[in-house]
Amino acid sequence: MHISRSRLLGLKAAGVVLASLATGFVSSAVIASNWGSGALLSYAVSLADDRHHYVHTDYLPPSISGDFEYARDSIYGLSTDLQTYDGTPWQDVWAHSGSFGSTGSFGWVLCPATATTPGLHPNRTCYGQTLHLNAYYQFAYDTWQERVFQSCHELGHTVGLRDNPSYDPYSCMSQGNNSITVISLHDITHINAQY
Repeated sequence: MHISRSRLLGLKAAGVVLASLATGFVSSAVIASNWGSGALLSYAVSLADDRHHYVHTDYLPPSISGDFEYARDSIYGLSTDLQTYDGTPWQDVWAHSGSFGSTGSFGWVLCPATATTPGLHPNRTCYGQTLHLNAYYQFAYDTWQERVFQSCHELGHTVGLRDNPSYDPYSCMSQGNNSITVISLHDITHINAQY
């Protein structure tokens, strides 16, 4: 029996939702606090301007770009109401990878001063975000799961998801397990309510 790639990815996205439902919907105030724009330490979390999310990937090396595109198109594009695209003709996000040095961060998102930023926190949008994957920490990008986790995590910041301060085994926004390659039903609910 042949299953098309799009059907297989759709089944995988449905599995994310079912896994989240089977384990129970966590709605504590701690987890609920991971939504909305804000300037947090040295990085920023912003909302996208609309549900059409254009992410430019030409600045990613081949060793990362395919896994990044999987996170963009399969995790966010199939399991949420977002429509994800390669960055042309518009760029909501410019994705970069390089050795940015010993910053203490495997990746981050910035909203540059030149970007369009209507609204105020926690509802500020940013058109022209820059997403950085820091290859200085090569060990964080050794496996497919690690590359998809880092991509999924940083992409979450471009649509309004903050770091999840508690451990959630079903969200790449959780800190502490870099092999999570999905977003939680809680994250999906926030994204779909916004877009």
